[in-house]
Parts: sequence; C-alpha cells; structure tokens
Amino acid sequence: MKSVRKIHFGMAENLSNSTKPVLLYRGVVGANAAEKPKLFRERFKEDGWPRLWADTTSDYPHFHSNAYEVLGIARGNVSIRLGGEKGPS
Repeated sequence: MKSVRKIHFGMAENLSNSTKPVLLYRGVVGANAAEKPKLFRERFKEDGWPRLWADTTSDYPHFHSNAYEVLGIARGNVSIRLGGEKGPS
C-alpha cells in the first residue's frame, strides 16, 4: 500500500469543515484482486465501519459535525467534491 495522503480544507461557505484532514489511501486492495468488493466489505467490517449504505454517494453538499465517513472504490472510478461547493474535485 502506498503512503497516506492528508488533505486539509479551510472553512467553506455554508459548511463547517473539520480541522481534521481527509485521509486518502490508494492501493489498499490489489488492483487485480478477485472479489474486490467483498474484500472491501470485509476490511471495513474488521475496522469497525458499519455498512449503512453502499453503491451511492450524496449528490448535495453536506457535512458531519460529529461523525467520520469512509468511502471505498472497489471498481471503476469516482469524481467527488470535498470541502464545499468551491472545493477541489
């Protein structure tokens, strides 16, 4: 696994961004691993992340004032905006 990338965001208009960084991990599961989605689910479960929803993301700006969120991409790719409407995507 490659090293973790830390991404910090300042305050955004209408969003109270956390002072904690976004942690970006790449290569957690090998690119050609068989049953990759299953491996993601197992890894999340081992690390204490409950399966509250899967196969979707929110399509509106929002923040969590008292919670963390984890997102895993098992197949394909995603474009997601972090840090508010003017944040990088």
